[in-house]
Amino acid sequence: MIRRQTERRHVLHNTVKDKPLLLKRQHFLGPLTASYAVEEVEQFRCVSCSSFMLSLNVANSCALTVINEPVIVCNILFVHSSSVILVCRKFSVTDTLFDYPVSSTEIQVYKVSNLKREFEELSLHEIKCICMRLPLFTQGAIQEYVVIPLLHQC
Repeated sequence: MIRRQTERRHVLHNTVKDKPLLLKRQHFLGPLTASYAVEEVEQFRCVSCSSFMLSLNVANSCALTVINEPVIVCNILFVHSSSVILVCRKFSVTDTLFDYPVSSTEIQVYKVSNLKREFEELSLHEIKCICMRLPLFTQGAIQEYVVIPLLHQC
């Protein structure tokens, strides 16, 4: 626990900024929200910015928002007014994974389940870091995951 907190402080103080925004691999598959028409936006599979890289593949599509909410990125939109919008799905249930020696939410580790069907729009600036999403094997029919932020990007 102490090593994780120490590493986290070290990474936060030593991050490199000012890397330009880079959108890669344009596609036309959606999903889009009702706010945007197909002709108003360009869709991409990958975006890289100063502190992280997000893509639509399973390994790089989980992220943590600035309000510590885990999301799954389903599409990356470039609006012609020069802003990047992420089409995301949130989880209905976000819970602590453990309580000892500290609550897992204090180190931004969550147990999540019930991915919502609705899509929500988020600005790229609302993303804090990408996360690793690992399946949690339980006895029920509900698929649960553990969401852990990647410290080198958080």
